Amino acid sequence: MNVSLVIVTRRVAILLCFSVCFWVQSPAEAQSSFGRSVPNGNWFDNNWIINGVNLGRPGQFNTDNNVVIGDASATSGAVEPATVTLNSAAVQIESIKIGGAGPNATGNLNISAAGNLTVNRDVEVHNGNLNLDGGSLQANRVVADGAAANVTINGNLDADVLRAQAGGSVSIAGPIANSDLSISGSDGSDVQVNATTAARVLSLRNNSSATLNASSTFEQINTVDSRLEIDADTVTTGNASGPSIVFVNGGQFEHQSGTIQTDRLEFSRSQASGTAVEVQRLGGNFDVEDLTVEGSTVNLNLSDQISNRISVTDGGVINAASSLDLTGGVTISNATLNLAGDLVAESLALAGPAAILGRTADDHFTVSSLSVSSIANYTLQETDTVLDSLDVSDSTFTTSQVFSGLGNLAIVEAGNAAFLDSADFELASVFGGSVASFQAASDIDNLLLFGGSEIEVVQADGESVGLTLGSIQTFPGGGIFDLQFDSVTGLIGELDWAMRVAGDQQSVLQGYLDSGTIITSGADGQSISAIYDVDLYGDFTHIGFVTASPVPEPSSFAAMLLIGCAVAGRRKCCIA
Repeated sequence: MNVSLVIVTRRVAILLCFSVCFWVQSPAEAQSSFGRSVPNGNWFDNNWIINGVNLGRPGQFNTDNNVVIGDASATSGAVEPATVTLNSAAVQIESIKIGGAGPNATGNLNISAAGNLTVNRDVEVHNGNLNLDGGSLQANRVVADGAAANVTINGNLDADVLRAQAGGSVSIAGPIANSDLSISGSDGSDVQVNATTAARVLSLRNNSSATLNASSTFEQINTVDSRLEIDADTVTTGNASGPSIVFVNGGQFEHQSGTIQTDRLEFSRSQASGTAVEVQRLGGNFDVEDLTVEGSTVNLNLSDQISNRISVTDGGVINAASSLDLTGGVTISNATLNLAGDLVAESLALAGPAAILGRTADDHFTVSSLSVSSIANYTLQETDTVLDSLDVSDSTFTTSQVFSGLGNLAIVEAGNAAFLDSADFELASVFGGSVASFQAASDIDNLLLFGGSEIEVVQADGESVGLTLGSIQTFPGGGIFDLQFDSVTGLIGELDWAMRVAGDQQSVLQGYLDSGTIITSGADGQSISAIYDVDLYGDFTHIGFVTASPVPEPSSFAAMLLIGCAVAGRRKCCIA
């Protein structure tokens, strides 16, 4: 049924004209039309105000209907442009489309404080404005689609998705508290958060932007090749089901003020272009557990709190402003961490020839475990402390520290570790092509040797002791022991040894000597063997020697006497 009402006033004459017609619309026709238009009157209960004029409702309320505002091409009877204000306390429809592609196909929908609109599906703004001004809107999705599309939220929004796309704009002007809401921007769109917001996700894609000017809480924030600006008191991410995260992939990040509170703050290179995030910190502070930086330069402030882990990789730079005390670890992979004080962490991993731990002589680190990988030469400072384990891979590592009471030593991939002072490990694993060099009295409870590996023991001048092993386990290909004795022998009868193994291992170690698994040098010509004598030397099998009496040089008188005897011998005479 189509009803039109025309009112014409000429002084005292009023002409009322009604025309009524009925038709039956085929299913095909119904499907080809987007739905019922509301440009010519009030919807359902006389509270849809069209272009500022109340012209009466156009038809019976039906929840199967869709509403088109300001696009005559979408449905018959629409006018362009059209502005609709909803003052109704209870209106429910199927969907809303605002504006279209025509030059005048613009629409505006204002939901006033008295307005309460339920949309079963989506509200789409293509050309025009949706203004939730104090009222309530319930929908599946609210979308600003296109450069001429704007959505302003200053009321009660109950939706799963609030999206700006293809250059559209979304502005949050009033508080939002909706744990199911996903706020997003894509393809050059803009999102403005100007009021306290609590939502599930904020996400940006492909050259979009978001500015957080008010305190906000999300389960996570993720941006890809976009711009995120934070100028709010606090921005918090929290997720009961897993770690919360602020993830910035490519694009720009500008921190004007306020505190960013999250489990993980991550700046990574763009997956599409490989470009690092441009990070600008003009104020504010971080309160995060884990900080990850790939390729970017991040300057920390004195008020920043990083509590668990720091990872800087692929050309990234982190400039600390104070000492760092972490419950987790630090990873520096072909990147730089510049200290501004001491570092305390569970672990420190330095990887790659461009890995740099920048510091002054007064800055030192204390870690439970240290890993050095693919670094040509790395020397541990005397003030550094490693409490438990050391892992050296494809690197040359040197330390003059005393390593006492450590758990594990692993040297892999042609690594080389030299201990200039004593070292003490529970377990040492030396893999193919790798060398562990001990140049002072040291102790290893369990030694694992893999094919092509080498244990080097260099006995310091004047020393008569070397490397003590609790046990040795060799794997296919085994390894070799290069025992270098000093050239100074001890007192006559004194045991001089470069390596010893707990228990009676005499036959095994002598076999190593005979086969060349153990090679020796130095010892000033003394005869080196595997020696086991529990009474004299304890329950160890030693590789060494007991200093023997030197063979005296003959005196001149004795030499003459020997020559005389030789001559007399030829004459068949002897001297008694």
